[in-house]
Amino acid sequence: MTPERYQRISELFHAALEFEGEQRAAFLDQACAGDDGLRREVESLIASHEQAADFIDMPAFKVTAQVLAADEANALNGQTIGRYRILSLLGSGGMGQVYLATDTELGRRVALKFLPEYFTHDKNQAQRFRQEARAASALNHPNILTVYEVGQVDGREFIAMEFIDGETLREKIHRDKTPLPELLKYLNQTAEGLAKAHAAGIVHRDLKPDNIMITSDGYAKILDFGLAKLIEGQRGPGSRQHSSEIATAIMSQHSLPGTVMGTAGYMSPEQAQGRVREIDHRSDIFSFGCILFEAATGHKAFPGADVLDSLHKIVHAPAPQITDFNTGAPDDLQRIVRRCLAKDPEERYQTIKDLAIELKEVRRQLQTSDSAVPGASGNRPVVSGPATSLSLPQASSAEYLVSQIKTHKIGVTLALIVGVLC
Repeated sequence: MTPERYQRISELFHAALEFEGEQRAAFLDQACAGDDGLRREVESLIASHEQAADFIDMPAFKVTAQVLAADEANALNGQTIGRYRILSLLGSGGMGQVYLATDTELGRRVALKFLPEYFTHDKNQAQRFRQEARAASALNHPNILTVYEVGQVDGREFIAMEFIDGETLREKIHRDKTPLPELLKYLNQTAEGLAKAHAAGIVHRDLKPDNIMITSDGYAKILDFGLAKLIEGQRGPGSRQHSSEIATAIMSQHSLPGTVMGTAGYMSPEQAQGRVREIDHRSDIFSFGCILFEAATGHKAFPGADVLDSLHKIVHAPAPQITDFNTGAPDDLQRIVRRCLAKDPEERYQTIKDLAIELKEVRRQLQTSDSAVPGASGNRPVVSGPATSLSLPQASSAEYLVSQIKTHKIGVTLALIVGVLC
């Protein structure tokens, strides 16, 4: 299997997981375009994926890629690269493979990310990889993944990062049915991390529950600033804001000039419409609002029959009402979400710090309310029946719809092709 074929299969596999039933079949009909062999490969991976119940619940840094060219991906296992001894493959993505390794000098476990070998001689890909590393290494905050080192061994560039043993926020929301006050704690921590990044002129641009890990000791960590956009210069009186418009990482799929990157259920209207020059820290605030809505209700803020439908709703549909799903949610929480999800960036919170302050107060109110009600469950969302309603305070009594971890997605924007990074 050639590297190009392997990459194409990987991309289609992750994109196909976005769809079900006839929609998936229609997607594969179009994407495979008569290549029966390609379709068989993708459908085989999907079948293996669905047979492994725990596979789809693995967090971002633990999604195994051994079904995708396993021999090639595991080639480094057991080897020592510089000061790092490779232990196992953790995941594979468009911008490289991530391994669990031991730092032999400091005696700690790290996540080691390598640029794919077949991109080593691609100057553009290598540059994007270095930009990703520089953007992430510039951030030092307890709620942001720590980058230890950027290096090169035998012509292959790598990033040594903090290894996070935990669960994604998506798992906390959907699988664990974590009480709302606790979810708000994690989101407050996420907001603090974003505030640090925004102050440094870095916008995440792909904020979603999959990119927020919750450590075993209960701290939120923001992953994958790989789509970050570095803002050159600051906006001041009488000045214009300039941006580098350089994404610090890009999908290795067949991208087109001007491609907008992000994830279709969480990107801002300006992202969805390809208004690249308008993307700034307020786009992250919109994405944060989508996550906050999902934490409070168990539902996506802008679900759609397909990617295009979801993007259309992001651009045109009014902000959803939390109380349609969670009648016990505080009015202030709905107000916060509504402001985050304003179509016009000028009408959103202008800083994530202001949002965090108000969110912290809502959490205090919920905790006070729970403490006054014997047996209260922390405003835990309850999913019931096909129509899905939420009530307080009860325990979940119905099936939980497993949210699949997607290392990469391929979507279609209203005006451009949407690429995503894991």
